[in-house]
Amino acid sequence: MPTARDVARRAGVSVATVSAVLNKNKFVSQPLADRVEAAIVELGYRPNLVARSLKSGRTKTLGILIPNIRDPYWAEVVAVIEEVTRREGFRLLLFDTKEDPTVEEESLRLLAENLAEGAIIVPHSSESAPRVARLLERGTAVVLLARRLPDLDADAVVTDNELAGYLGTRHLLGRGYRRIGFLPFPSHASAGEERLRGYVRAVEEAGLPVSLELLPESRESSETSGYDATARLLACPAGRPDAFMASNHLLLVGMLKALRGHGVQVPRDAGVVGFDEYPWTPLMTPPLTVVHQPRPLIGQTAAGRLIQRVRGEVRGPGEVFRIEPTLIVRESCGGQERCSRNGSGDGSRLTTLPEFR
Repeated sequence: MPTARDVARRAGVSVATVSAVLNKNKFVSQPLADRVEAAIVELGYRPNLVARSLKSGRTKTLGILIPNIRDPYWAEVVAVIEEVTRREGFRLLLFDTKEDPTVEEESLRLLAENLAEGAIIVPHSSESAPRVARLLERGTAVVLLARRLPDLDADAVVTDNELAGYLGTRHLLGRGYRRIGFLPFPSHASAGEERLRGYVRAVEEAGLPVSLELLPESRESSETSGYDATARLLACPAGRPDAFMASNHLLLVGMLKALRGHGVQVPRDAGVVGFDEYPWTPLMTPPLTVVHQPRPLIGQTAAGRLIQRVRGEVRGPGEVFRIEPTLIVRESCGGQERCSRNGSGDGSRLTTLPEFR
């Protein structure tokens, strides 16, 4: 493998000149710089980034841990984060933890070994706190995404999940539905608990009892779990629900398959509220009412906050940034298409951070 000394010999310059060209920290005349760059290309020289980072204290490397790269929600959020971090001069290492604590721990170890300056982390559960805390102790900046770790002093960018569960449930109640089956996603994730809390709040405000048989637990966040949970709802001894709401889009797909498989027509036989807006949701028959999370804003906010921390522009205790969801009403509940933010008709906004677009 060629070294900086080999490049210097090929270009007919000193090693110090090669270093100055690579680091751009000293003036080098254009003819000399051109010779060095030509020698680098000819020899296929690649700088030792780790060695350089030990001298400068900077690696310009960030990491992101997400639970499922095949999930289109995470794919879009990661795309936004990658665009922002690359434009700001950082490289991004991606880890898919597969909702597995062991994989999460290994991913965090690899981040530390690669001397990452910061990381955006979707934690598996509250048990992730000690693992993330060790990363913070090493001086790595951390922004939690989608799920909080209340006992950990770190920034977090989350959807207002309780509001999300509340908006969808309140809309169904307003349309006259009274037995609303709700599919929460696995209890280990804080976001799932918060969305369930919003459902409960809306039901109690309507003066109705909260029935556990209408809240089937899902083993995992998947189409299969959504299908199985919906099948259990359809077999409720007290009678099947007159409306259904899924707390994320993977459960929604399984729910829709189960409803169709059991001959339930929407909205004639039951109303439906899903989660997250995608190109296919308005194309369904009928078009779906959904609670929508603004994915670009979520990604921009997380990336922007991490960059601020890494650059030292922000210090002190962590903050929680809540992104408000939007209710998009369509025919799956018997309504006309319109958008509302907390019932007001505005779009979601967050103005605490500067723009990183």
